[in-house]
Amino acid sequence: MIKVCLYLTRNILNENKNYYINRLFYLFFTQAQLTTTGDISFIGFNADGNDDVAFVTFKDIPANSTIIFCDSEWNSTSFGTDEGDFTWSSGPNLIPAGTVIAITNISTAISPSIGTITVNNAGGLSATEDALFAFLGTSPRTVTTMLAAISNASIGFGDLTNSGLTIGSTAVLLPESTDNRKLQWPKNRFNNNGLFNGYK
Repeated sequence: MIKVCLYLTRNILNENKNYYINRLFYLFFTQAQLTTTGDISFIGFNADGNDDVAFVTFKDIPANSTIIFCDSEWNSTSFGTDEGDFTWSSGPNLIPAGTVIAITNISTAISPSIGTITVNNAGGLSATEDALFAFLGTSPRTVTTMLAAISNASIGFGDLTNSGLTIGSTAVLLPESTDNRKLQWPKNRFNNNGLFNGYK
């Protein structure tokens, strides 16, 4: 098993809310498939316009892997029956650890920067009290392993008991009612209009 250690500076800027945070990450990128909570992390959230998210993988993603996304609340044992979900497939090639994947136009013509959307019942992201979960599972809303989550209000998560997620680490909690969170990543940065365009 090969480990690559990287120091990454994450700069977070929200032009509307006027806050700026600088954080230093020491990440171990391990060559292995996704198996554990925290193997990916959300690094972008846009609830304006057509809605977009971005995540980074901390492990290699094997060819033809799937991650399921859901924006219903977790109720300590399962997701509710409201809101939407979609399934992302990685495609025929291995995706290396450290890759950023953007999923854009969630509320319209959903499109990932890498891979394909194989099941689409996506709704959209709200600028208030909404969350998006990423997990491994056997079908939409059937969870085997939670990977990550992001929300613009703590109530958006629901009750994270038994999810394996922890607010502040594997569950990213944005300031209340954040509708546009832009993060700079070493390889690329978000542009102001096509928020996640160009991420590979």
